[in-house]
Amino acid sequence: MTVFVYVNTAKQVGDIDHIKVFSTIDAAETVSRRTILRAWRSSTT
Repeated sequence: MTVFVYVNTAKQVGDIDHIKVFSTIDAAETVSRRTILRAWRSSTT
């Protein structure tokens, strides 16, 4: 079994959004794109 792990280093260890585990690469890429877009939008305002 293969899993894909996304670590949000902007979050504290123990925060619910610090680590996410996905069963498919498509799901992991979708979430990482959303997170990157959210971070970019907040940094430009």
